[in-house]
Amino acid sequence: MFHPTHLSNLLSIASVKQGAVGHPPAKWAEQVWGKNDLFQMLPNRSLCREEVMSFCINKDHGDIETAIIILSWGGMRRDHGRNLLQNSDRLIELIHNLRSNCYQTRTEAFEDFHDGRKKRQIGGLGIGYYTKLISFLAPGLKGYIMDQWVAKSVNLLTGREIVKMSKDGWVNDTNDSTTYDSFCSAIDLLSIQLDCSGFQAEEKLFSKGAHGKSTRGEWRAYVMQHSQS
Repeated sequence: MFHPTHLSNLLSIASVKQGAVGHPPAKWAEQVWGKNDLFQMLPNRSLCREEVMSFCINKDHGDIETAIIILSWGGMRRDHGRNLLQNSDRLIELIHNLRSNCYQTRTEAFEDFHDGRKKRQIGGLGIGYYTKLISFLAPGLKGYIMDQWVAKSVNLLTGREIVKMSKDGWVNDTNDSTTYDSFCSAIDLLSIQLDCSGFQAEEKLFSKGAHGKSTRGEWRAYVMQHSQS
């Protein structure tokens, strides 16, 4: 299933926690949506994955607040956020469905978001972002974040273009729910090799980004060196 040399390299790299990343949610929300009392309870600092998950599983937090937490953590551009959150009816419906366990499978959840994307109902929300929502808001589905770095990692490790990438190296919109399930299944299998959860395997594949080579994660640097995308 996995390329032996690439897998061996991944196994040799110690897992490093990603740490706090992205935009402080309170500040990002105000810049995107303007002042609102709703945002006063949001953290005013960047969050780590565990903090995002803890916030999202707390049912006392509303649907829009959880969306802001995830999108700001993901570093969404503010203009994309304005486009999305100022026309948020479909987005809130999808988020409510995730948090209410309306989807039986990760492919079903993906298809609903993918349909909204095609119909331009969730402008600014690409695959890398709506799979973040699936991952954090319905963790029982075991749907993982299909961003460019995890997708490139899966393609490299399997030796196949499971996830189609654009010429610029981003996850292509032509990827469908079948692709997503194959991508997630590969991570499920990899988690067995790594002796960890699927979510931990996905985080290891994401590795760590940086402005300079000296602080870039080992696996990220390896993928950049060996990936075709």
